Amino acid sequence: MERSLRKLDEKEAGAVSPVLARIRAQRDQIKVQTPAGQAQPAATVIAAAPRITQVSNMHFARMTAPGPVKIEDFVSNEQTFDNPAFTGLALSEAFTARCLPGYTLPEYARTYAQISIAMMAFESLKKTGIAPQSAHDVVAIFTAALHSTSDFPYILADSFAKQVLARYEAQMPSYLAFAAQKTFNDFKSHKFLRLGDFPTLLEVGENGEIQRGTLGESREPVTMATWARIVGINRQVLLNDDARAFADLAASAAQRTRGFENDLVYSINFANGRGPELSNGETLYSAANGNLTTSGTAVNVISNISVGRAAIRNQTSLDGLKLNLRPAILLVGPDNETAAEQITAKTSANRVTAANPLAGSLTPVIDSNITDYAWHLFADPMECPSIIYGSLPGQTGPSITTKPGWDTLGVEIRVVRDFGTGAIDYRGTYRNDGAAPKDEPVAT
Repeated sequence: MERSLRKLDEKEAGAVSPVLARIRAQRDQIKVQTPAGQAQPAATVIAAAPRITQVSNMHFARMTAPGPVKIEDFVSNEQTFDNPAFTGLALSEAFTARCLPGYTLPEYARTYAQISIAMMAFESLKKTGIAPQSAHDVVAIFTAALHSTSDFPYILADSFAKQVLARYEAQMPSYLAFAAQKTFNDFKSHKFLRLGDFPTLLEVGENGEIQRGTLGESREPVTMATWARIVGINRQVLLNDDARAFADLAASAAQRTRGFENDLVYSINFANGRGPELSNGETLYSAANGNLTTSGTAVNVISNISVGRAAIRNQTSLDGLKLNLRPAILLVGPDNETAAEQITAKTSANRVTAANPLAGSLTPVIDSNITDYAWHLFADPMECPSIIYGSLPGQTGPSITTKPGWDTLGVEIRVVRDFGTGAIDYRGTYRNDGAAPKDEPVAT
């Protein structure tokens, strides 16, 4: 295999990441006793050791970092194949391109294009000086790669994480349409500002005095939790060079994670058809909140939709300010899917010349977690969030880590997702308990 040296593009090189800076700072605090009995920073000893500078850094990071560590964090400025971290990054990119259709392979990784899993393990072993003599002895290669200081398990994890994240971001669960994204700084209870929490403006006095106001104190607490699962990839998959198995597992992990998030949003915020109890003592949907019609009516009747739109439009802030919210989302279950599409279409199915006043103002969203004829309206979540979701800062999806299998021969993959959701305001949503839709849309 050609051993040409290539550098990353300037855009891909970047500066030292905050993760690496933190790891280096932690490492430098550790003291190692030299033969002379003098304490030296661990970094000095590691830097003096032959051919394992980057490898030692990465293994130290994996032992001390609170979460998964990316290979990119250790490439630094030594962007040649003499750098084990750079080689690992190139191998990860190449394997990702092999598993993920449409993935753009960086120029520096083309040396390893279409590389087999066995050769990927062999290349990682060579960087630690413990590779088997024969590149064809795949059993020996995988035995060494999975039970040594080889970076092979972490190269697999890095590639698998890229695949999962790409497929995760391609998934579009329905909660993204009506829920607002927030950031949770930790796992403590969070209280988020709602529309109307800011006090109304008052006229400045004759002497220029400005009156102080206070923010609303009755905000709803929302807590995030950690969800995780471990699965194994057996040795046969590695020996058979089954890249398809990795690709299928990544797709399944992404789909299941998104599906789990979606189910959690519905189970918490639509529980018993009324949602969680809020700080005012009422559930999210209640007659007292002015956002519930219990005498269910069909969704594909314009006058029924008008009742819900007016309910949201007439909501007021805590100090009585008219919010004038515009409903933008019509959320229904499968039993109302066709009816919802009909009532929001530009023209009626049987009267193509009849204009629909709801066309363009409501977007139908369908989810099978709604199992009856109930239908909901939501204001734009960017304008007035009623339901929120989120994760820790910087997290865009599940985190992936791997280790050699203990219970099984192969590799174990751990998928972890920090995720929280909850209802913070009733003013931007409305529920109608629903009824069977009419055979065709009704204008009145």
